[in-house]
Amino acid sequence: MAKHGRNATANPVYSRHEREKDKASEQYGTQKRRAGTDSVQQFDCCNLSSQPAKHPVITPEGYIYDLENILENLVHQKKEIKRKTAEFEAQRKRFIQEQEQDALEKKQKETEEFIRKERSGATGIGNHFVGKKEELSQAGKMLLQEKERIQTEKGKVVKALPSFWIPSLTPASKETEIKAPSKKTLCPMSGKHLKAKDLITVNFTLADRLNTQAMAAREERYVCALTSKVLRNCVPCVVLKPSGHVITEEAFKKIVEPDMINPINSQKLQKSDIVPIKSAGTGFASKGAEVKKRKTAALMCI
Repeated sequence: MAKHGRNATANPVYSRHEREKDKASEQYGTQKRRAGTDSVQQFDCCNLSSQPAKHPVITPEGYIYDLENILENLVHQKKEIKRKTAEFEAQRKRFIQEQEQDALEKKQKETEEFIRKERSGATGIGNHFVGKKEELSQAGKMLLQEKERIQTEKGKVVKALPSFWIPSLTPASKETEIKAPSKKTLCPMSGKHLKAKDLITVNFTLADRLNTQAMAAREERYVCALTSKVLRNCVPCVVLKPSGHVITEEAFKKIVEPDMINPINSQKLQKSDIVPIKSAGTGFASKGAEVKKRKTAALMCI
């Protein structure tokens, strides 16, 4: 076994540290990198713009948006629904017209076939009259071949195509059928039905009201409305729906939950009035979202 010295450079063992170092320098193999706290979205940021929300609102599922961004998104969804509905109705109208046209042509062909059979039967009674044999031109023969049908092995009726270069005999691809679009607008994050009236206004308590620094540059932006504890991604928070105040989950369990009364305005609360805020993560593997990035490159065999 090789010795593990501090400055051992002649080690016969290709260690894991050396392997990872070579991977990073030569850009081969699977590389992993951990995302820091700076790359994780903060709990008070809009889930559409990833910027601190100027007019924060929260959905019943706990996702925070800026009021302007989410309303713009809902309006865009309504426009898309209107456009898709118009396309669906137009295609449906075309299909109905095509079906009516096919039924009319089928009825007309049956009538012509009935008249032809009646005339041919009338001319052949008692062999007193012999029907004249009609000689068809080349165009007539092609049209006759077009009407012929062949029975396939699967029992399907397919048109015979004697001349693929004739436009009337070439098969046409069917139009892709458009499904009826949903009339509901959805939350961009949860995918559940969301209306503008379902949005809840959030009233954050500023950590420092005299601070003139930009909100995105502040390290401590908001505090708990009850305990004045600084709110971060690592601190679970809830929103009290009637007033919009944001408090920590710990303060809710110790102060609010026993009596279900808002201490700020003495308002009675229900279980449905408590909305937990869903944060993006903290940078730790055991909390929040995925914080690792994996990249696969060409493998170098040794």
